[in-house]
Amino acid sequence: VKMPQLKNIAIDQFRKGCYEAGLVPGPEEIKPIYDTTPPRSPIRKLVSQIAARQIMDPDSDSDAGTYKMCFEANADFAIDVIDAIRQGSGTKLFHDPTEETGCFYHDHDHGASQLCKVG
Repeated sequence: VKMPQLKNIAIDQFRKGCYEAGLVPGPEEIKPIYDTTPPRSPIRKLVSQIAARQIMDPDSDSDAGTYKMCFEANADFAIDVIDAIRQGSGTKLFHDPTEETGCFYHDHDHGASQLCKVG
């Protein structure tokens, strides 16, 4: 078996094992995979997409903070996850935060629901 073929088999077995066991690798499993593989590695793409899916899944307890250790260790991971989210969300454009009315982005003593007359 040649090295590219072996890597492909390993990735397929990793995906199959995760799927069949119903397990999703967390940051503790993703970080060493990402840290020990070269840029543009297919397994980097895979684990970035797994993290992106977990972050975007409304039924998951994971958010971006879950992967803080991965983001801190390698800025490329953050870029890959953001790219995966962008790719996965299609052409849906987020609302324009400059169009907000009221004081949504102000700091208030009584929380964001308090309105003020600034601006």
